[in-house]
Amino acid sequence: MTPANTPLTHFLCIPLATEAARHQLSQSLQLFKVKASTLIKWDDDRMPESIVRPVSTLHLTLGVMSLREPGHVEGAVRLLQDLDTEILLADARRTASSSDGSPKSDEKSHAPLGVSLGSLTPMQSPTHTSILYAKPIDETDRLFSFCKRVREKFVEAGFVVAETRPLLLHATILNTVYAPVRARGREQDHGDDSGHAKGSRRRKIAFDATTILESYRGTIFAENIQLERLTICKMGARKLTNSSGTLVDEVYEVVAARSIVASPAAGADQVLSTF
Repeated sequence: MTPANTPLTHFLCIPLATEAARHQLSQSLQLFKVKASTLIKWDDDRMPESIVRPVSTLHLTLGVMSLREPGHVEGAVRLLQDLDTEILLADARRTASSSDGSPKSDEKSHAPLGVSLGSLTPMQSPTHTSILYAKPIDETDRLFSFCKRVREKFVEAGFVVAETRPLLLHATILNTVYAPVRARGREQDHGDDSGHAKGSRRRKIAFDATTILESYRGTIFAENIQLERLTICKMGARKLTNSSGTLVDEVYEVVAARSIVASPAAGADQVLSTF
């Protein structure tokens, strides 16, 4: 786990809410909100909708960062820019094995990197959890190896915080760290995942997820999402409102992005800088 006294400023991730995937993710989240509002017990009140993550925030985290020293942000951006993602994908393809241990050589293993999001999983015990997430499903078995290699490069360079627990790729769907303060008068715990709220060492609220998990057993949350970019984002999502002031979405500020689409046309670097 990340040391509790480490001030986190950024995180390395793969965004999931691509233009092509946004519609199905939005539909899945809206349906989840409706189900969760009746299936998750929240004392005498309705479950606060803020604990369900907005569509634009959905991502797979590769690691968290504490980039507070001069030059650290620039160094992390340079490392991202210099990554040869095609070589890393090729390495992941060679590492991927079929169930009998032989190397995969089918056409899928050479296709763009993509995932589906599987059924909901609790981060802690089903009866006492603060986080629900969807597991990424990669039929080519390249995703985990690719992400692990990228993470290792950032850890070795000192930009991603080294953790004792293994990499757990997951798309957070619900996190009670985002509950409003007025909803925090119930039992709380620290959990295993601090989320990416600004100053994210807030305490979390545990709840019984048994019923909602049963409802989603065997359900695919989203299918065939083509992964397009590696990004370095700032902690703390920015709220987006419409003209009447209603919250419509939240987004993480992207400091830098690097294409991971394995094609000559998409192989160029894309680096956005805010430092």
